[in-house]
Amino acid sequence: MATETSVREQPLAELIKAAFAEAAAARTANATKREEVRATLAELDKEAAGFEETMRLLTGLMNSWQEFDPGKNRAAFFFLTKKDECAVLNGLYPADAVCTKEEWREYRNTAHRGLSSRKLAPYYPRIDVADAARDECPHCRKNGFLVQRYEQTEDSAEGDTWMKQKIIVCLELDCGEVTNKKPEYSSSRF
Repeated sequence: MATETSVREQPLAELIKAAFAEAAAARTANATKREEVRATLAELDKEAAGFEETMRLLTGLMNSWQEFDPGKNRAAFFFLTKKDECAVLNGLYPADAVCTKEEWREYRNTAHRGLSSRKLAPYYPRIDVADAARDECPHCRKNGFLVQRYEQTEDSAEGDTWMKQKIIVCLELDCGEVTNKKPEYSSSRF
């Protein structure tokens, strides 16, 4: 009878060892899959953050001219001219928004601070797409638009910090990259 039990126990012990080995292999495979999923999620989060930043940039290019004090409360984005001036592309503002310096002064004196402007400040050059500055995209080597980001990054009693940064916006269909150049900082407006 004792012999009969040990014969049954031996295959059972082998089955248990095989089950443990199989579970350990599955645990390792699961850990590997989890790491792959984490890496994929991190990559997707990074990609989503890039898309969000690109949307902020594009929205800014369309709307920053309306800011009462561009860059004061949020990042302002402008196309650059070939002379390195912030500019607004023709077609991104309504025709009735254009005003003279006198109209602008009057508007500034009567408008409420913080509200969006319905007038295009006369000190922004209005340019056609052909007159916008370009720079080589480091990804595809084609010319992308040169844009400037401008914002107050610190506002305190001890002093302010303003930042401006050039950005290359590539609109090539097979590229579409946005490349930030090194930012410049100042304790006063640029």
